[in-house]
Parts: sequence; structure tokens; C-alpha cells
Amino acid sequence: MKYSRHAIAFFIALAFSWLFFERSAGINLIIFDILLLSAVYFLQREKLKSKLVQLFLFGVFSSSVFVVVHNSNWSIFIHHFSVFLLGGALASPQLKSVVSVMTAGVTNSVLSVKEFIVSRTPSVEPKRPAFRVLHALRLSIIPLIVLVVFGTLYANASPWFNTFWDKLGTFFTSIFGDLFNMISFTWFFTLVLGLLITVYLLFAKSMQSVDEMEKDQPDDLEKITPDASIAKEIKREYQVALLLFGSLNVMLFGQNILDLVHVWVGFEWQGAYLKQFVHEGTWLLIVSIFLSAILVLYYFRNQLNFIQNNKTLKVLTYIFIAQNAFLVASVAVRNIWYISYFNLAFKRIGVFFFLIAVLYGLYSVYIKINKQKTITYLVRKNSVVMYVLLLAIGFANWDTIIAKYNFSHADSAYVHLSFLSKLSNNALPYLQQPIEKLEAVKQDQDLNYGRDKYALSPVDYAQRIDERILEFKQEYERKDWLEWNYASWHAYSLLTK
Repeated sequence: MKYSRHAIAFFIALAFSWLFFERSAGINLIIFDILLLSAVYFLQREKLKSKLVQLFLFGVFSSSVFVVVHNSNWSIFIHHFSVFLLGGALASPQLKSVVSVMTAGVTNSVLSVKEFIVSRTPSVEPKRPAFRVLHALRLSIIPLIVLVVFGTLYANASPWFNTFWDKLGTFFTSIFGDLFNMISFTWFFTLVLGLLITVYLLFAKSMQSVDEMEKDQPDDLEKITPDASIAKEIKREYQVALLLFGSLNVMLFGQNILDLVHVWVGFEWQGAYLKQFVHEGTWLLIVSIFLSAILVLYYFRNQLNFIQNNKTLKVLTYIFIAQNAFLVASVAVRNIWYISYFNLAFKRIGVFFFLIAVLYGLYSVYIKINKQKTITYLVRKNSVVMYVLLLAIGFANWDTIIAKYNFSHADSAYVHLSFLSKLSNNALPYLQQPIEKLEAVKQDQDLNYGRDKYALSPVDYAQRIDERILEFKQEYERKDWLEWNYASWHAYSLLTK
């Protein structure tokens, strides 16, 4: 039916308002996703052949499961990000790069609303009374919403206009007061938000310029036979590249030998904070890896891929890439040493995922040279891997893992009480520790790491955790079944034993 999409969109928006009105995310998110993704399946089935659409469908549903299981801020973020990417992929299913899909998602956020309104408008004057009413509402409500938005902006910008705006509001309240009391504006905006999300997927729309973003961007390099003058220039560039990559390999070999001796085998901690060793050293090494990749891409951007007798340059480049991979492994070892002395933290965990992405990036550069691929190929492959890694981070409840690990290694690594006290409520059962253990940890750290006058004291830490536990119990007991999630339920169960 012509208006079936609109009816389904309104039904899902109403369901959204019921599921999320004055509620936090929990099992309600899975219920909403099942409704929305089922509608996508039945109404846009022809677009599901796209591999990116399939990937983002998996991302949306799996991240909603993460929300119910872990209920972490990251799982909620990656769920919303996956919905955004799914809308872009549905708008332009022929796109193959996540970067391009993000562009399509931005345009879809506007065009989908336009498509929803335009496709709802009858092409001729409607004869049925119900259609005439809807047509009149469309023409009147949208300008009214625009007037309210701009009026509120002007009222906040000018005290004189604010006085007039308040009087106008009082006038309308006196007339429509009973009606306003019957309507919850919070519920109304929840309904509108649900409708916008639903429209974003079910009415996904793109424009020609976005659809054709990747039209002339093949994965394989095109071989071009240069004329004599250009051939001489290419030969000179080849000679420079040989000298450059030969020299860089020697330098990098020296760096890797030093890392092997001082980081892999002979590392000894002398009581310093390891800031230069890990923070500054790690990021400098990562910058050098990126510069190395850019250098390789520059020299193999075009004709050096096809000239005869370029085997020596390719071998030198492969060795250079392999040495950069060893450098990545050295960064990982530095991070492991850091964790062994200063315990887990979000950034230290994030470094490992980032290094996996860098390793894949180096591998894709190798494929680019070996198979004579374009930059477009690199962007497409690496953007997909980055998304998969971001999704993979949501597989674990990192707050709980950090709390468990750090206190279980309190006798061998530094326990940062101030940092731990800010972990999510799901980690509270593991953050609650006997004051005797906290005092013993503090004495041991003062002896081995030096006294930190800015560190959170064991007494203050225990008090802060006790206050958070009390607030968490009260908040949890006010929630209903739609907000249920395993992490909060498990934490509450442990705290009420």
C-alpha cells in the first residue's frame, strides 16, 4: 500500500515512546531493534544484498545485545553509531567504504525526513476526509514548530523578547491549559525522536553526487605507458626511493635491535613513572609508523608499481613494512610492561586494539604494493576493519574487568583509587574492598612508588564507594522490567547478598 511505510513508521515510533519514555536503555533496546530491523527487512529487502548493509545490521543487533549484557557507555555509543551507518548504507547500498557511508548517513538524516513528508503528500487534492485532515496538519504543525524553536532562541538572546514570550506563553496556557496538562512534552519529544530514527532507516534517501562518490575509484591501479621524458623522471625517482628505503631499513633495524635489547629482554624498572617510556615513546613510535606508511604510499602511488626490474625496491619496501610491524609489537610490549607495574586502564586496553588496526594497515599496504591496488582499496578495507574493531570493544565489560584485575594485582602493581572510584556501577561489587586491604595497599604503594599527596585516601575511597552503592541500589529498585540488563542485575545481586 502507498501509505504502509508511514503507518509502520508511526507504529514503531509509538512503540519507541512506550519503551523509552523516562526509561534508560536495557531490554527495551532489543525489543525496539527487533521491530525496526524487521521493518527494514520487509520494506527494504532489495538493499540487504549489500555486504555493508549486512555488516551494519549485525552491528546494530549485536551491540544492542552488548547493551543488555554489559550496559556500558561504549556499547550504547557503538549501537547508535551502527544505526547511523546502517542508515547511510541503506540510502546508498552501492557504496563500499565506511567513510563514504558516513557521508551518505549525513545526507540521509535530512533527505529521509524530506522523503517521509513528500511521499506522504498526495499528488492530487485528497478526497477522503482523513487525508484532508492529515494534509492540513502537515501544513500547519511544521510552521508552528519552526516558530516555537525560533521564538525560544530569540527569547534566550533578548531579555525584552523573553518578557513578551513569557506573556504569550501565559496567554496560551490560560486558553489551552487543560490540554497542556494532559500532554507530556517529554513523551512528545520521545515520540518525535523515535519517529526520526525510524524514518532515518525506513525512508533512507540519497542524492546522485553521494551515490557516485566511488564511481571512478577502482581498486586496481591502471597501468600507463609513460613517454621518454617521464620515463627518465620515473627512473630518477626509483633511484631515490632505493637509497631512501635502504637507509631507512638500516636505521629502523638499529631501532628494533635497541628495542629488542632494552624493551623485550633487558627491561628493568627503576621506580620512575614510565611516562616517557610508554606515553611519549609509544605515540612517537606510532607517528613514525604512520609516516612510514605515507612514504610507501607516495612512492608506490603510480608508475613505480609497473616499471621493469623494480624487484629490489619492492623487497626493500617489504622489509621496511615488516620492520614497522616489529615496531608495533615493541609498542605492545611497552604497554604490557606499563600494565604490569601500573595496572589496567581504558587507554592501555585501547592501545592494543589500536595496534591491531595498525598491523592490518601495514598488511594492507603490503597487499597494495604486491597486488598493485589503489588508495581507494586501502581506505575501504581499513575503514571496515576499524568499524569491526570498534564493535569488538563492546564484547567485554571493561569496567568490571579493570576492577577485578587491578585489585587482584594490588600486591604487584599500582592501584589508582581515584580512577577506580569513577568506574561504572556495574563494577561496584568489585570496587567495594575492606578498609584493611585498602590501608595495606596504600602503605605498600607509599613504600614502592613514593607518597602521592594528591592520591585519594583509602577512607575517602571507601566512603565514596559506599555512597555510590546506596545510590545504585535505590536507583535500581525504581527501574521496571523494560530497563533490565544483566550487568546491573548481577551487580545488585552481589551487593544485596
